[in-house]
Amino acid sequence: MSLLLPDPCDPCCPDVFKQRARNILPQVQGKPGTKDVDLRNALLRFIGDFANWDNSANPIFLEAARGLVRAAHGEEPPLVVDSFRDGDFDFDVTGISAPVVVQPHAEVHTFEVLHDGLTP
Repeated sequence: MSLLLPDPCDPCCPDVFKQRARNILPQVQGKPGTKDVDLRNALLRFIGDFANWDNSANPIFLEAARGLVRAAHGEEPPLVVDSFRDGDFDFDVTGISAPVVVQPHAEVHTFEVLHDGLTP
């Protein structure tokens, strides 16, 4: 979710996104302050709250997430590039169907937790 939303403190962040985000966020939390850093903090708090399994299925949170994605990208869903999956599939970005481009994945190291520590 955090990769789909612009940073309000970035000078390139559109004012229309900031305005829409300020209108959407009060549905799920208090009204953000008037400064860009206040909006950034409110968005980060929303993303953290939305990561909670219970909230991710809550219709109010889902609608807020959809609204934020639309505020950032318009009605055209963003393209999601997934380098860790094999095969083509549609990815449901907070309820907005988005096309996915699957790239060959780079070597990824995983670790198993053993009694004596971590082993690659």
